[in-house]
Amino acid sequence: MPRTLSRFTKTISKPHLIALMLLLQLPWHSALAANSITWAIAHYPPRFVIEAPGKFGGQAGLQHEILEAALPQYQHVYKQYSYASFAQALLKQEPVCTSMILKTPEREMLAAFSIPWHIDLPIALAITRDAWQRIGSPKTVLFKDVIQDERIKGGIEQKRSYGVLDDLIKDLAINKNLDKYELIASQILPLLQTGGIDYTLEYPYLAEYYLRNIKTRKDIISVPIEDGFDYVFGYIACTKNDWGQALIKRLNEVIREERQKQGYLNLLKMLYRSDSDRAKMESIYYQHFLASEE
Repeated sequence: MPRTLSRFTKTISKPHLIALMLLLQLPWHSALAANSITWAIAHYPPRFVIEAPGKFGGQAGLQHEILEAALPQYQHVYKQYSYASFAQALLKQEPVCTSMILKTPEREMLAAFSIPWHIDLPIALAITRDAWQRIGSPKTVLFKDVIQDERIKGGIEQKRSYGVLDDLIKDLAINKNLDKYELIASQILPLLQTGGIDYTLEYPYLAEYYLRNIKTRKDIISVPIEDGFDYVFGYIACTKNDWGQALIKRLNEVIREERQKQGYLNLLKMLYRSDSDRAKMESIYYQHFLASEE
């Protein structure tokens, strides 16, 4: 036995020595993990803007400032994940969470979900003006008709959930013109400009943000989808184990407290510019969001 350790062990009793040796055999990372949250993030402006490794801004950045202030006992670590790599981390029971996810039955099998903590207005059909005119310049569309219309070609993200539209997307019998890509929004939207596709599905504020930074050759418009949803809730999801369940319970307490504040409503409305959209957000907030526990 090394001299330094031998000298130390002479000063403690045998039971205490045994306890110490057992403690030293515990995986050191387990203790650290209990006090650390790895947040899975993605560059998804203007909602989530990664400014540098481990540093981000945008609307979600402001929301995370609230979480960090409410949970100072945790070390908050931010790491970029694809949905596939996040799902793998959940399967491995790693201490991970994300704050930018829709809830689906398949995802609930992998993760523990918070109560709603985010609202978005409906996703829309982002379509080139010439394609829109080709199908009759409708003020609104039925998505089930759009994906059967062979005059236009669409493209969406392979791994993304589009809420109530998912069942239509999966129905290959009626899906005549919609391709799925292993790409993200910032890569799909430029395809509208190059002629690779005529339309995609996207939140209007996000499509506007990306297309603003592209040298526009084609006019892109957003058309409301009648068979879509009136609004969508966003959730926090964490590993589905004792650690994740306990953390979600605490996060729910934070969310319930924050969403009673006018400032939180203002934060959720910040991405919407028109008075009509901001009024819709406020109506949803008071009529559905405040009381929702699912």
